[in-house]
Amino acid sequence: MQFKIPNRTFLPNLIFFSFVYFLTARLGLMLATINHSVSPVWPATGLAFGILFIFGFRFWPAIAIGAFSANILNTGTFTSAFLITVGNTSQALVGTFILHYFIYRTDKFGSHNRTLGIVLASLVGSCLSATVGTTALAITGVTTWRLYRAIWFTWSAGDFLGGITILPLMLAFFSNEYSKQFDEFRKSRIKLTSIAALIVSGIFLCWIVFFRPDGTPYLFLLFPLLLCCVGMAGERGVTIATILISIVGIVSVQLGFGVFIHGSTNVNLINLQLFLGSVGISSLIMSDLKRVSSLRQPAIILLFSWLIAGIFFFTLYNRSIEETNKHFQVVVDSVGPMLEARMKFYFSPLQSETALFAASQKVTHLEWKQYLNYSDYFNQLPGVEGFGVVFRVYKKDLQHFIKARKVEGLNKFKYHLLPNISKKDLQKTNDSLESFVVTYIEPYEKNILKAGLDMYSESNRRIAAEIARDTGLPTITSKIFLLDDPKKRPAFLAYSPLYTKGPVPKTINERRARILGWVYATVIYRDFFDSIFLHKNYKELSYSVTEANNESSTPLVASSTDYDKLPKSDIESRSINVGNHNFILNFKRSAAFISKQDNFSSWTGVTASILSLLIGTFIVSLQSVKKSAIDLANRKTMDLKASEEL
Repeated sequence: MQFKIPNRTFLPNLIFFSFVYFLTARLGLMLATINHSVSPVWPATGLAFGILFIFGFRFWPAIAIGAFSANILNTGTFTSAFLITVGNTSQALVGTFILHYFIYRTDKFGSHNRTLGIVLASLVGSCLSATVGTTALAITGVTTWRLYRAIWFTWSAGDFLGGITILPLMLAFFSNEYSKQFDEFRKSRIKLTSIAALIVSGIFLCWIVFFRPDGTPYLFLLFPLLLCCVGMAGERGVTIATILISIVGIVSVQLGFGVFIHGSTNVNLINLQLFLGSVGISSLIMSDLKRVSSLRQPAIILLFSWLIAGIFFFTLYNRSIEETNKHFQVVVDSVGPMLEARMKFYFSPLQSETALFAASQKVTHLEWKQYLNYSDYFNQLPGVEGFGVVFRVYKKDLQHFIKARKVEGLNKFKYHLLPNISKKDLQKTNDSLESFVVTYIEPYEKNILKAGLDMYSESNRRIAAEIARDTGLPTITSKIFLLDDPKKRPAFLAYSPLYTKGPVPKTINERRARILGWVYATVIYRDFFDSIFLHKNYKELSYSVTEANNESSTPLVASSTDYDKLPKSDIESRSINVGNHNFILNFKRSAAFISKQDNFSSWTGVTASILSLLIGTFIVSLQSVKKSAIDLANRKTMDLKASEEL
């Protein structure tokens, strides 16, 4: 099968092969995911095997030159690029040696020598390249050892698929045997008509499988399509079909369509590669079967095996869908109680501070600060930017109140309104006889702009304070933006009311008459909700939180980073009231949740398809043995008759 290239054209061909490998490697790196040097799609592996096997080992420098050029442009460091090049070149040499060993030993491995050679060359070569390359990235600091396993698996999966798809295509097109078959095929108009129908059917099937979210149950229909390709167009036809199916699958993942779309891009491509690996191996084995004999009997066996495997797969898939739906509902239903408990945990420091004021004749700023430092609330409560004390001050007493703060040592204390408030809020503040003044605030230097702020001047802050005052319960504000937050992140204030000493007030009028002020906490919405949903029990959920009954055009207060990237189907919503405030929580299945389902589809599809092929191949082998035995018996009988005649 090896093409002899004259020595005088060696250098031009070396340059050409180097350039082709370079372009193929750069194409693969364009799809890099987990690391800029690691791609789950790597057709360069099959290209390298094909170059060395078809044109000779002496072209190994082409692989080295192309690999080094692609990687030095990608990593920018000589050491990592050199080590990766060593891995890629070693992969090509070792893989081609394995390929030679199997392909030229038909006496030992029978009709499946080519398939065994391609699969083992791709498997051993991909493991070798992944080990060398991943280690190189780790020791040169391009990645961390913590990601070693994920990078190694991504690297080897991409290399393996590249080997079992690209190499068979090159072998098919550079073989004289298949060239004769192709010439005969071109002369048949009937086959051309059948191929046209097959192409249309293939396009329609690929659209269903790879561009529709409900395409998973139809994955097994791709295998009969490959069988038709083998029967009508031979090895060239089925290798082209395998390449096209792989391309369509990869494009669908990149565009966010089809079955494998629910995890990260890297996870999606790996799940796709697992399935495409079974497609590639299936096309190789079916080509072997056709080369041995007619496909008529094997086709019946394979179709029956695929039917059984497809029914089995469909049953398991539906059961998996049912179980995952139930699990999703259970996880979503547990969020409400968890959120209520979490909010109570945030209210607990406020109620403790309220008790401090209730138990003391007077609480100075220094005493309150020491209490907070001792309690260490900032480290216990993610998202808390500060704690403060707000006092209700009548406008007529405001100047006296400010002087008292100066005496207390708060020299930078200055009464002010919130900037850029609406005319309505400004008018209401001017008409009011009282102010809600932020008096104590910690950490002081971080929150100095809030000292002296009149909470009454902004409606969300004022309304929540009044609700807390009237109910006697901890209350949170609608979405606000903090005065000193340059990132302008959505936040809320959590209030707990302070009343004058005496029995606990039981009526609204009592509470309004005895209100002294409020203790409050400033909390970033996103950090608060992440403290819940980043917990291992809720990593399967992607969330979005909006305020209910909010007239704002942007009621969103927090969402996970991947929420908008996930499919819009299967959204679950829950309403909840915490801190006298209504929220609507929307949930989607996160990558951690649905990738399990995609992983199930990939591995089940791979296992069932390979088992079907093994069963079909085993039965065909038995038939072949039977035929050989009959032929041998017939020959012996004829020899015996011939000897008797003599």
